[in-house]
Amino acid sequence: MSEIESQHIYQLALKLQREIFEMTKGLPTEERFSLSFQIRKTSRTIGAKIADSWYKRRYTAYSLAKLSDACSECAKTRHWLQTCVDCEYLDAARFEDLTKQCLAILDELHAMIRESESWQVTL
Repeated sequence: MSEIESQHIYQLALKLQREIFEMTKGLPTEERFSLSFQIRKTSRTIGAKIADSWYKRRYTAYSLAKLSDACSECAKTRHWLQTCVDCEYLDAARFEDLTKQCLAILDELHAMIRESESWQVTL
């Protein structure tokens, strides 16, 4: 995996984070410190973990752990999106779009993990 490919997944994560931020602006005020905070936090952490992994790729175990963390944050984001649907804050079409974005990120994260030997830096 090249730096350009890692930038692609990072850009996907940033796009998801921006779209979720915009979506959460429409949540009820009583959700501001619970649901809004949780989904914003998990969606923002995906890109942060990808960046952390890439720039610490000299340390293979650490780097792979951060990619695994990014997968977990993506799964949590999907959970909070489902919660938005269950609470009738998010319509099915928007849910499907955001979920597809999460799944695309997960697919690329899994590919990075599988192909880690090709992008790790050796001492």
